[in-house]
This record gives sequence, structure tokens and C-alpha cells, in this order.
Amino acid sequence: MMEKSINKWKWAFFISTALLISAVAFLLYVVMDQGVTITYMSQGYRDTEKDLERLAKVFPKDVYSKKDIVYLLRREYPEAFIVERKCTVQLRRLRFEFSETGKLIDINTKAESSPEYECGGT
Repeated sequence: MMEKSINKWKWAFFISTALLISAVAFLLYVVMDQGVTITYMSQGYRDTEKDLERLAKVFPKDVYSKKDIVYLLRREYPEAFIVERKCTVQLRRLRFEFSETGKLIDINTKAESSPEYECGGT
């Protein structure tokens, strides 16, 4: 009778150990997967930021006025929420900044922009 009870404890120990190892392996997989996902997402975000920065440098600033930018944005994105203020026009994460005369000064992202931007100063 003693042998049967020891046998049950052995089986219970090995089953518990197998379940513990499986749970730890699964949790390690989940953590690694999240780490890889976040790494790729942040790299994609950095690439997008660099592309927007390049676009802002190439964009002819002294050619477009505020009215031109608003017209072009509304034509290209008729359903988008475009915020037009005295010296800024914002579409999603892009902010177009203008001088008091309405000429384009800079294009940047919402993250780089000062929320208090007022016509040529930050």
C-alpha cells in the first residue's frame, strides 16, 4: 500500500513540474514577443519621423500660403479632421506653421511642436 501512495506523489510531482515548465515557457514567449513587437513599432515610428523631417526640408516653404495648404489638405483628405488656427494648420500628427503674413515657415510633427506656437515664436 505504501508503494501506491509514493507512486501517486511521484506522478503528481512530475505533472506539476511539467505544468510549471510549460507555464514559464509560455510566459517567456509572451514577454519576448511583446519585446520584439515594441522594438519594431518604435523603429517604424522613428523611420516615419525621419521621413517627415526629410519631407519638411524638401517642401518649398516660400511657395505655399496657409490658404494653399488648407485647400490641398481638404482636397486630399476630405473626411480628415483638420485644425486651422491663426498660425498653424494641423492634420493628425503633422503641423504646418505659418508666419503672420501666412507664409509657410515649417512642417513638423505634433511631438516636436510647441502647443503654444504663435506666429513665428515658440
